Amino acid sequence: MTKLIDLIENSEGIGGLDAFGINERGEIAGAIRGDGYSHAYIARPSTQAPPSPGITVEPTDGLVTTEGFGTDTFTIVLDTQPTDDVTIALSSSDTSEGTVSPDSVTFTATNWDQPQAITVTGVDDADADGDAPYTILTAPAVSGDSDYGGLNAADVDAVNLDDDAPSGGVTVVSVTSRDIRLGGKYNITASIRNEGPAAVIIHVDCEVEDSSTDIQQLTTREVTIEPGVTANVKFNDYSDSSKVSAGMCTAWITVEEDPTAEGSDTFKLK
Repeated sequence: MTKLIDLIENSEGIGGLDAFGINERGEIAGAIRGDGYSHAYIARPSTQAPPSPGITVEPTDGLVTTEGFGTDTFTIVLDTQPTDDVTIALSSSDTSEGTVSPDSVTFTATNWDQPQAITVTGVDDADADGDAPYTILTAPAVSGDSDYGGLNAADVDAVNLDDDAPSGGVTVVSVTSRDIRLGGKYNITASIRNEGPAAVIIHVDCEVEDSSTDIQQLTTREVTIEPGVTANVKFNDYSDSSKVSAGMCTAWITVEEDPTAEGSDTFKLK
């Protein structure tokens, strides 16, 4: 009925609205009068209930991130116009696996029906811990609108895909080193094979130990190895006379993600 009255009052040439009465079905009968015409009408009450206050989150599961800082997204939107600002705080159940940005969203009387995108980002670690589930938590809404204050939206389930090699997944095939002069660059190569079914990111360490068991730690190398592939990892840091002495030395190779993967070779510092 309201829509009919609005139409009549805003239509050029229409003179008015006459209501004759309400029939047994609750319908209003009447006529629309204009310049030289009159049209009968029946206005039936709407049977559609108005929308209820609510918060829609889409999707609420199936988000996938990766330890290579891969991202996924979901959206939040209100179902009805609020009378006051509505703020919803967001957090991760496990920040060692995934983070969320922004950490809160606010809806107003003007942007309430515009979905806001939320980004979830995977977090890297050096552990072969498998694919890890976690949850983005939505806090109860804060608002002066009694319909929305305290309303709690659905949480969002996600999984962070592991990119580290499980124990036994990689093998140090060989380590080769060449004699060098003290103060010069090391020439050490570790050949490492990925025996697993998927590509892995590993961190390879090299320690040079002299005959007095003094040790120089070389720069850790990060390398990605595809399945079934052998990668050559080179260490060419400068030898440091303040840490090791001339003579026979041993190059020790280890893989941080797989304690079973190790190897060594000897060479001479001249």
